[in-house]
Amino acid sequence: MSVMVTITFPMASDEADRIVGENPHLLGAVRPLLEKHGGRFLFRLLGDGEFTDYDEYPSREAYAAFKAEAQPAIDAFEAALGVSSTDEVRDVVRLG
Repeated sequence: MSVMVTITFPMASDEADRIVGENPHLLGAVRPLLEKHGGRFLFRLLGDGEFTDYDEYPSREAYAAFKAEAQPAIDAFEAALGVSSTDEVRDVVRLG
């Protein structure tokens, strides 16, 4: 069963985008691992002083494998942003 992972960052999306634009290696280290483990970046929701990215993975195990391999790159990404993200994993049920 696939899972939806929400990753919330307590900062403005445009500020995060500016930092990533100045340091493209930050996501350059994460995205290939996301794809390696079957993950797909789906969309981003913007909030007041925060944003949430929505990623889909084939399973909880696939997401756990991604996190285990990508954690050093995620830590570097968050250090550059100056914030820590929170993630939540939920099972996806297809309707219709």
